[in-house]
Amino acid sequence: MKKLIIFCLTFVLSTSVLANNSDSFTSNYSILEPPKEVKFDVEQAKHFFNVAGGCLYIYMVQHKQATMASLLEQSPAAEDWRRTTELEARNWLKTGIFLENALVNHFNFQPESIKAYKIDQMQKLNSIYMQLFMELDTAEYFMRLLNGTGFCEINKPALFEFIDLASKANKEKFPQADKPKRRM
Repeated sequence: MKKLIIFCLTFVLSTSVLANNSDSFTSNYSILEPPKEVKFDVEQAKHFFNVAGGCLYIYMVQHKQATMASLLEQSPAAEDWRRTTELEARNWLKTGIFLENALVNHFNFQPESIKAYKIDQMQKLNSIYMQLFMELDTAEYFMRLLNGTGFCEINKPALFEFIDLASKANKEKFPQADKPKRRM
């Protein structure tokens, strides 16, 4: 349990460092404490964008490891792990794309700065997880990797509420054209 807490703190600190490297992406919220009241504002958009990027990274690393396990073991459990991580990674990728579009369309972020931030975020997370992989024994590394998605689950309810608010804002900002009635 102590090692898990240390890992969570390391991850929070590392993602805080990532957020602080780019002034335009800093947020007033902690990754382990989602906003108590969800509003459609720039601070929460940046917070959830950072969360989505971190969750995508963790699930992609898990998927890579699960694919290797599935190839080596060929058991139903390994295959189920591979499918689950693939599905979660796709969901977080779609969430990240949605939040990126919200940052661009509603809060005037430049796509180039978002791309540069994401590249920097992934490079730093690669370096952190590579260091953990080299320093820890295999079982401990996998336990930390599997338990690293806790902050994703903590943020999901507030994130879904934020996405609902963003969807409503999209409808207001970009009204849909009336569709002609179908002729029979």
